Amino acid sequence: MARRYTSFLSQLHIDDTAGWIAILLGLGILLFVFRPKEAHGQQVAVRPGQRGSGGGTPAKPTSYAGWKILMCLTCIRVEGAEFGIMPDELETLKNLAGTCELYLYSLVSSDEEEDQVKRVLEKEGVYAAGLKPHRVVFCSTLIGKQAIARQLLPSLLLESDKDVVSYMAEHVAHLGYVTTTPASITLKPNTMNAPSVSAYLAKLIS
Repeated sequence: MARRYTSFLSQLHIDDTAGWIAILLGLGILLFVFRPKEAHGQQVAVRPGQRGSGGGTPAKPTSYAGWKILMCLTCIRVEGAEFGIMPDELETLKNLAGTCELYLYSLVSSDEEEDQVKRVLEKEGVYAAGLKPHRVVFCSTLIGKQAIARQLLPSLLLESDKDVVSYMAEHVAHLGYVTTTPASITLKPNTMNAPSVSAYLAKLIS
C-alpha cells in the first residue's frame, strides 16, 4: 500500500512545500467528510443501578427486575405496637421477593420483636414468594442500619429515615425516601420521595 502511494505521489512532480500542504489538507477534508457517523437517538442499555453520565443523576430504568434491593421494613409497616405489613403493600413486597434480590432490614429492641417480624413474613407468604430468610437483617441502632446499607450497597435502597437517606445518597444509584411526612432535607438527583413503596416504584420506571 505504501509503495502505491509513493509511486502515485512521485508521478505528481510536486516539489514545492505549498503543494504538499495542499494535498495533506485535501486528504484531511476527505477523511472528515467520509468519517463514520454516529447513530442518533440510539438507546443505551442500562445495567441494574447504573448511574448516568457524571455519576450524580442515574440513568432512567425501564424495569427493576433482577435488581439488588434493600428495603427498610418501616416503609411497609402498619403503625402499632406489633409488627404488621400494610395490606396495600403486601403484593408489592411479594412481587419484589419473587423478581429481585430483595433484602429487608429493620431496627428491633429485642429477640422477641425479631421473631415476630419473621413470623409475620412467613404467615403473609413473603418467604413463599421468594424472599430468602437469611436476607432479613436486624440491628438495634441507627449506625447499625447505616452499616448494613453501606455493606450491602444495593442498586435501590428504600428507606424512611432521613438520616439514613442523607448518608446513603452518595453510595447508591437509586434511593427511595418513603414517607408521608418528609423532613426538610435536600434530596440528591438519585433520590425521590414517595408516600409508599408502590408509589415510588411507579415513579421510578414511569
